[in-house]
Parts: sequence; structure tokens; C-alpha cells
Amino acid sequence: MLESLFSSETYNISFYKQSPAVLSVDWQEGSKWLNNQGFRESAERATAFVEQRQPKYLLINARKLNFIIVPELQEWYQKNIIPKYVKAGLEKIGVVLTGEFVADLAIKQVFSEKITLKNMQIKYFTSSDEVPEWFNVSLVKS
Repeated sequence: MLESLFSSETYNISFYKQSPAVLSVDWQEGSKWLNNQGFRESAERATAFVEQRQPKYLLINARKLNFIIVPELQEWYQKNIIPKYVKAGLEKIGVVLTGEFVADLAIKQVFSEKITLKNMQIKYFTSSDEVPEWFNVSLVKS
């Protein structure tokens, strides 16, 4: 069953109440209006739901993300967000890429191998339809 946790022009956060649980962050077209502070606030809000709900899997659908994650934000995310993912017990993060070279490179640099992911796995996809199979779940919306 799908529960909407947060919705805006910039992104939506949903929680799939199933076993194992999945949290989904879907970036929207309105992300083109983001600035660095807005990105930080978005990441912190999503992370608060990860900490609160403690899903095993996180689906980040960046297909509509219209914001380049600059190196300063990549480093901030690595220092401030990823350790919270690890602490919350996330096992897998599936990221649906934008299809734009520079934006996708920036996303991949956020989750670069130089950071400590513990037992967490990251995989990149071209479609959100591919992610549930890797999670080994069926995402039921109703």
C-alpha cells in the first residue's frame, strides 16, 4: 500500500507499506527552481522520513530532476545524508538517472566509491520500472 508523505512542485516522497518497506523520492519538473539551500532542505526532509520509517530500500527517481548537484553539494550530501542512511539500516538505493550526461555524472559522484557505504548497495537505472526487480519487491500502490 502506498502512502504519500510529502508532495510539492519540486519532489514527492512516498512510502510503500510492505515487507520489506520502500521509500520513494520522485523529483518533479519544478526542481528547475531549486537553489543549493532548497536542495539541502529536500534531502534533509527525505532523510528524516528514512530515519523515521526505516525502509530497507530507497528509490530515488531523478528522471525529472532539473538541477545539477554541484561538487559542494555532493560533498555535503556525502557527509550529512549518507551516514544517516547507513545508520537507518538502508540496504539498497536504486537511482533512476535523468538521461543527461552532466546531471547523471553529478548524481553518480554523490554516491562515489570513495565514501563509506557499509553494506548498502547502489545501482543506477534508466527506468523506475526496473528498480523493484532489483529490490526483489512488487511495489503495490493501492
